[in-house]
Amino acid sequence: GDLKIQTAKARRRGVSGDLLLQTGDIVDKHSRGDVGKVEIATGNSVQGKGGDIILNVGDSHQTDGGDIDLNAGSSAGNTFYGGKLNMRSGEGDFYTGEINLKTPDSKYGGSGAINIATGNSGTQHGQSGHLFLSTGDGGYGSSISIKAGKSTAHEHSGGGVQIEGGEGSSTGSYSGGDGGDVHLIGGPSGGKRVINDRAGHVILEGGKSSAAGVGGSIKVQSGSGSESGVILMETGDESFGRSTGPMAFKTGNTDDGMSGDIILSTGSATLEKGKAGSIKLEAGTIGSVFSSGNYYNNPYHTQRQRGNEGGEVSVIAGASHSGIGGTVSLSGGSGSAGGGNVNLTAGEGMYESVGGDTLIYGGYSVSTGGLAVLQGGTGAGKGGDVQLRGGTTTGNNKGGDAVVESGDSLRSGSGSVIVRSGDTDSSRSGNVDLTSGTSSTATGNVKVGSGQSRRGQSGHVDVVSGGGDVSGRISLASGRSHSGNSGDIEFSSGEVAEFSSEGDSGKLLLSTAKTSSTRGSSGEISIMTGTSVRGNSGGISLEAGMSKGDGGDVALKASNSESIGGSIILESGSSEYSQAGDITLKTGSAPRPTTSSDGGNINMIARTISQSPFGWSSGRASTKAINFGFDHVTSSGSETRLVALQVKKSRGSMRIVSSVPVQVTTVQYSSDERIKKNVVEVDTEDLLDRMKKIELREYGYTDDWRAVRGLANDVRVRG
Repeated sequence: GDLKIQTAKARRRGVSGDLLLQTGDIVDKHSRGDVGKVEIATGNSVQGKGGDIILNVGDSHQTDGGDIDLNAGSSAGNTFYGGKLNMRSGEGDFYTGEINLKTPDSKYGGSGAINIATGNSGTQHGQSGHLFLSTGDGGYGSSISIKAGKSTAHEHSGGGVQIEGGEGSSTGSYSGGDGGDVHLIGGPSGGKRVINDRAGHVILEGGKSSAAGVGGSIKVQSGSGSESGVILMETGDESFGRSTGPMAFKTGNTDDGMSGDIILSTGSATLEKGKAGSIKLEAGTIGSVFSSGNYYNNPYHTQRQRGNEGGEVSVIAGASHSGIGGTVSLSGGSGSAGGGNVNLTAGEGMYESVGGDTLIYGGYSVSTGGLAVLQGGTGAGKGGDVQLRGGTTTGNNKGGDAVVESGDSLRSGSGSVIVRSGDTDSSRSGNVDLTSGTSSTATGNVKVGSGQSRRGQSGHVDVVSGGGDVSGRISLASGRSHSGNSGDIEFSSGEVAEFSSEGDSGKLLLSTAKTSSTRGSSGEISIMTGTSVRGNSGGISLEAGMSKGDGGDVALKASNSESIGGSIILESGSSEYSQAGDITLKTGSAPRPTTSSDGGNINMIARTISQSPFGWSSGRASTKAINFGFDHVTSSGSETRLVALQVKKSRGSMRIVSSVPVQVTTVQYSSDERIKKNVVEVDTEDLLDRMKKIELREYGYTDDWRAVRGLANDVRVRG
């Protein structure tokens, strides 16, 4: 039967009676006996359910409900433990019983809290109790879920979940207290199959928004202090000869919006003496692993061992299937003293190996590839420079080359190489300098040439100054010499290969451009050697090339004109203290005395014409002459031309006219009956009578004629 123990009910203001089940005390303090137990148990059942034990506090309609306190016994001794409080569900062959700790729902206020905490330690060297939450072992391990309550009120957040390590409250200056760690560790795996077996994940996931709100963020932040803590993210080591796990940073996908950014930034240093932190992306090595110190104290203090080939570091912007792909920007920081540098440096070649390359490519396209632009920074004073420089060598070999080369083409022309200075609207545009480096011995060459052609014509080389109100000049000059000869300037057209059956070598043309102005003249061509301070000035040689056939001509021709044609003037150099230079016209000699060829002729021809250039006759022949004489310069500097001998053509006849005495050894006149007609005898007596009638006189010449003849003032002649 039932057993009911109950105190009497209280009326209006009374208190119902207490019910106390208690074993007796041990009064004798010298006794070592234990106090008796209080055991409340229900009976066993063979086929029915075991009886329940219900501890239920009575309800209250006007004040707080009653409490249930379960307290284990305390121990007054300083070397003994307090009593344990054990809660354990019942055993079962199929499922063991559950343990539920839950506060009931509230109609009007908040639901009650559940507090699970271990007690404090009373001494400085003691340790507070541990708190373990663990599920039992089984064929399928069960999870531990910690979930805060949801919020149903407007503008209120759901409950938070906070896991916090304990405070190290000791303030000792030598070695104070350290804060407790918080470890989130996935479950280990004992499986030995790589494909199917894996250890448990650690997943940090912000809350989802079921409507149009924003999903929850994930914030990983180290603690603050005299020096803030390190944040280290790394995948685990691998010792079975396989790959370590990758580390991926990725924002979520979106349908119509913009996918999220990934921002890596260090904190700012607010004081002038501080220094902002760096961002370092470094791939791992192959071979021996890093030998390093404690990551938490100094994670960058590493020493790299020799490996085979290091991992790659790739920075790739996002692709676009309908628009423009994303940009990759590398920019140095701004600064009041100077902007920060951007350094792109390939890896060092260790142990006498070759250093890595630095390659900058424009993007690939099935249409037109992207540009690769190197541009100096814009400045209000002076724009930044762009330098392409080969690497320096510290050994006996030469320094690295600087090569600028356009792109190849499989089906069309290759790309151009354009070197030009920038544009300006208010001043003079910049220079373009092509120079080799200085040297204590011999400097390098500068070569400008077009590429070789396998089948067609090779490319031209054009040197053209810019156009303008006055076009710029083109100057070619060899370098100045301090002790020996200065450098030569050579103009040469290309050779024709020996295996070619035909083809002329290229021409060498020196020509000024035409002018379309009404009063301007075309430009002159001046070829002159330099001045010599003490030695002889250099000569000018115009010489056609040697040939197994006929030798090439050297032609000097003045320009044609609708008015007066241009003249050809051959003038030797003057001398201030000695004799002026000669002019020698000489034909080449036959190289072998046994040959039948003599030296060439010297022809001096003046062209005359009796027909107008417009096709009608002038009615009279022009008079032309080939003059031989001297230019006489007086002490005062005036110059007079003295013509001594003329080969003259006038009115259909030619004659030689001399204004000075002619001294000859032999005078020959052609006499041949084949060129004569109407031959009759001459009356010699009549001729003698005529000669006797000639009156002879003695006279002198005028000053002008004596100057032409070169005669003295007192010369008298007869005639």
